[in-house]
Amino acid sequence: MQIARAEHNDEHLCCGQHKFDHVKEISYLVSQMTQTNSISSEIQARVLSGNRCCYAYGKLIKSRALNRSSKLKIYESLIRPVVTYGNEAWTLTNRDEQHLRISDCRILRKICGPVQNDDGSWRIRMNHELNELIGNADIVRFIKSRRIAWLGHVMRMDDKRTPKRILQWKPIGTRTGGRPRKRWIADIEEDLQIMGVRRWRKQRKERAEWKKNTEKAKKNPTVGCNTSKRRSTISITSLYAPITQKSQEICRSVKCKLLHFLPYIIYIRST
Repeated sequence: MQIARAEHNDEHLCCGQHKFDHVKEISYLVSQMTQTNSISSEIQARVLSGNRCCYAYGKLIKSRALNRSSKLKIYESLIRPVVTYGNEAWTLTNRDEQHLRISDCRILRKICGPVQNDDGSWRIRMNHELNELIGNADIVRFIKSRRIAWLGHVMRMDDKRTPKRILQWKPIGTRTGGRPRKRWIADIEEDLQIMGVRRWRKQRKERAEWKKNTEKAKKNPTVGCNTSKRRSTISITSLYAPITQKSQEICRSVKCKLLHFLPYIIYIRST
């Protein structure tokens, strides 16, 4: 298999005088590898495996003999590891995060059950209600925390170790046209910046401090949000801030004038 940004439709891969069958994807140590080096196909396969695992433990999840905390422990120890195996090397896009959250919420709704309204009808739990029950520790934030922990482990390695050499390696040559893909290290640096972590290369040497960062990423509500939505919200609020301030001043002036003429209005209505 030849890994590149564009797909190759050749039947054989030539190496000298030898020919090998050309395949588009292979499975190695339960990890799905494609010729375009895409993580989306692997995530889709993991989500399907997680759904099968959830179906296998369906009787325990729906059982009334177990409380909610026991079912959540079953999910965290048996179902979620199937989906997140090897997540330390993933570079997630917004579509991948949404796909993972949809499957995660589907399983959590089975565990937590429906909610009864005031009128007696039943409904499924909403996403913000599920986040409150699990303390904002969804599967995307769990993956990002594991990546931060793996980054600290790799950076503390000796310079001769293969993982650190690959991380510090810089490719030689010219890039193709178009926007480059987001790198793994750039994705993690963005998460650390959102968390407010500065000079992380110095903090990586302290295991206790780095562990605090990984635990903080699990339940940080700002980690795992769509950056485009967050930036658009900030720009809109900053744009309309002077308008809202001006409207508040107008309302205050109108209110003062109404209070000033209120006794005359009451006197006219009484007469």
